[in-house]
Amino acid sequence: MSGFNPNCFWTYNCGAKDYDFYATLRNLTVQRNNLQFIRISLYYWNEIDGWKIKSQTFVQQNAPTSDPFTFYAQLYHSWCKGIQNCYQNYFGKQYKFSTLVEIIYGGNGQSLVIDEYFYDSNSVSTNLKYCKTDAFYNETHPSCTNELPNC
Repeated sequence: MSGFNPNCFWTYNCGAKDYDFYATLRNLTVQRNNLQFIRISLYYWNEIDGWKIKSQTFVQQNAPTSDPFTFYAQLYHSWCKGIQNCYQNYFGKQYKFSTLVEIIYGGNGQSLVIDEYFYDSNSVSTNLKYCKTDAFYNETHPSCTNELPNC
């Protein structure tokens, strides 16, 4: 379901010499019978650090409920924060990611149901790298882009 495909991008901050990755699903509205909660997970891999997982759970105040539930969803991963000369190690290195949205509902005499929506960076490219023209690079400061290697 395309409503659960995140807007993903990474930035390089040349002042702090660090990286940030965002997976944003914006304002989501979910409605199910006896909605329990929604869990969103970001699975992020690169050649240096291996797999990192970030998850966030969203619960409506009156759960379980069948009312529509609207919430803002964004997962964030950062690295090289405060580590001297770390940033250059990532130049040209490969990375990949995926997101999983799990909607858990039912209960109250019914069995629990989990609807899963998966998004994988391989749907865009299988050769993502920390470089100037990478598909998910977001230029926030043009002077920072000049420090990144060519792809």
